Amino acid sequence: MSTVLNYLFEIFPTEEQSNTLHRWVDICRLQYNSALLDKERYYGRTGKGYTKAQLQKQLTLDKKNHPILKEVPSQPLQEVFFRIE
Repeated sequence: MSTVLNYLFEIFPTEEQSNTLHRWVDICRLQYNSALLDKERYYGRTGKGYTKAQLQKQLTLDKKNHPILKEVPSQPLQEVFFRIE
């Protein structure tokens, strides 16, 4: 029998850290909506799904055109693609 442990952590960010976290969430939200729209358009054109690998490749290109994406660490942006699937 395995035991499941749950931990609850509470953080108390400074105002600057809080602003940064809110900005990152906003950027991830925009990335999610953009990736979802890309998937829908790709499916409409081809009848095939847009894979996570294709989305990640698109993110690399998007970072060159939209420097705001560079503000967020790569892990949260990659997590967006897991949530879309």
